[in-house]
Amino acid sequence: MSNGGKSRRPPKPQNNIPKKGDMGACGGGLPALKPPSMPKSQFPQAEMVACAVQTSPKAHTRLFFFQPNKKLTEINVKRGSLLLDDQTLFKDESVFTPTYVPTDFRHRDGQLKALAASIKPGLRSQPPMNTLLYGPPATGKTTAVKFMLKEVKETSHKLLPVYVNCEDATTPYAVFAKIHEALFDVYLPDTGKPLESVKEKVFKKLSKDGRSLAVFLDEFDALLLNSHADKVLVDLLKASDTYGYSQVGVVAIMIDAGALSRLDDKTKSVFNPLHIHFAPYGEDEFRDILKDRVRYGLYADVFSEGALDAVVAETVKRGDLRFGIQLMRQAVYEAEKEAVKAVTEKHVYASASRQDSAAELSSVLSALSDEDKALLLTIAELKDPVSGRVYEVYRRKTGVGIKKYNELVKKLEHLRIIDALYVEGVHGRTRRLIPRFDVGDIRRLLGGGGGS
Repeated sequence: MSNGGKSRRPPKPQNNIPKKGDMGACGGGLPALKPPSMPKSQFPQAEMVACAVQTSPKAHTRLFFFQPNKKLTEINVKRGSLLLDDQTLFKDESVFTPTYVPTDFRHRDGQLKALAASIKPGLRSQPPMNTLLYGPPATGKTTAVKFMLKEVKETSHKLLPVYVNCEDATTPYAVFAKIHEALFDVYLPDTGKPLESVKEKVFKKLSKDGRSLAVFLDEFDALLLNSHADKVLVDLLKASDTYGYSQVGVVAIMIDAGALSRLDDKTKSVFNPLHIHFAPYGEDEFRDILKDRVRYGLYADVFSEGALDAVVAETVKRGDLRFGIQLMRQAVYEAEKEAVKAVTEKHVYASASRQDSAAELSSVLSALSDEDKALLLTIAELKDPVSGRVYEVYRRKTGVGIKKYNELVKKLEHLRIIDALYVEGVHGRTRRLIPRFDVGDIRRLLGGGGGS
């Protein structure tokens, strides 16, 4: 254990070891130790104090946590297994962040080869092929793009690759501002130069330098939802008509390839992408990828095989690799809170429960518009939320028309907040809108009432 950052020898065996249920402070003159980070969620009203008691040189250490006037909590730990103030289980915590690009990108060789072939013409100052990467969330689409961006930037100056997240860059101006920033290393504010002058400056510079342009539009669904997709694609792919520059290719990344039907016919003809599908990972693939994260992100022997099995099982259950990676990180935090040096199944399951809690829902709700929240609350308040009934109630509340309503439903489904399941209704097939979160939590956090 540690005291103020200084190591101390384990105390000598004591006969008057405090027992579970004892009240008050540590007995027998044992040193009161304050761990660096303990599970205060279990002890919300006062600081904890720890007493470490070694019952024999080779025995487990008995670690007691208590609050004034509270019952003792006991944890048995092996000698040397406690984490000190200045220690961490992470070798490289960035391995568990969304921005991390793995050194070994497993189980996507075919997709990477197809993507490389589609942008290869750009390395010869020719237009890259327009491409669509599609598949369920957390199947490696964004990672494949970032992996390819890194390769291109390290090997060639003839192609300018630009990554744009369309949930952040939601307008044509914002998209071209990202391209401008990549080309000139100068950030453009949201309001400033007219869009046409930005486009002219960008294409003139690329033409002068003899460089091709590949624009990677991640979360392309967002541009489809806000009706800016057509203009962005036409502005990029028809630049030759106005600016005499034709070496442009677009790589769109999205969940559902069928959503491209929302583009108008002219844009479809101009875009006409090569399709690259990212299928869901299987259990063995999840295990390989998660095991790599353990190897690169944690010190040896920190994450037990049992803990890895538990993470894989929870990840397979949800079909979401990002969930599994975040679950690993949270499980390590749980172990560090207990000041132990090994992550076990207990830490994994505690973290999984926490990730599924109302705290996660609260975070999701904070990113929604008032219209989104009103629709979600309407769904949560209905006992049988079939689409027609939801629309009737929502229209009475807000006056929103059917087209806007369908867009909002698609948005909630895209964000994985609801599932829209087809069922047989009185008048034929209809959709039942099922929240992915507890409806009671939704009503509570959004200020709703009971179901009807």
